[in-house]
Amino acid sequence: MDGVIKSILNIIIKETEKDSKLNKKDFAINITGGTKLMVSAASTAAYLAGSRLYYVMESTKYRGDNPVKELPLPTRPVNDNRGNTSKTTAIILEKIKQFGKCTNMMLLEKVQKDRRLKKNQRIQYHLDKLRELNLITITQGWEYTKEGKPKIDYKKRTIQLTLTGQYYAEFPAYGC
Repeated sequence: MDGVIKSILNIIIKETEKDSKLNKKDFAINITGGTKLMVSAASTAAYLAGSRLYYVMESTKYRGDNPVKELPLPTRPVNDNRGNTSKTTAIILEKIKQFGKCTNMMLLEKVQKDRRLKKNQRIQYHLDKLRELNLITITQGWEYTKEGKPKIDYKKRTIQLTLTGQYYAEFPAYGC
């Protein structure tokens, strides 16, 4: 499933890099003939990319004008009632992805240097939202190596993306 999602999203990314005029709705994903797993993965990719999803009815069983059916997909919210919260959250996911895993301090330093965000951006609100949505995990303790020996600093917390969080970090909604 992971391979199908990533393949579809990578194709969309490459095509939009080649032609900046392309819109997310210019992409159509056809799920006809796929296995249940492939259909699930393609639907997930279509949702993440904000593209269209189609199914072609079998001609021997369909009696109508157009056998191609566009399937309904919910749209990803771009902003909420607080302004650019979704964009900020996507940028924070992007920063966590760059680290692989990080501490609050590492993330805060990286976020404060990002010109797309407000100066003195608070990140705890966004981290709480990301954790509620199961896009990140936050665990007590930071593992590091000192003099060749593994150590844990229990005063720090480790922030990592979940698998779903990785998808959102790889394909942020505001980028399309």
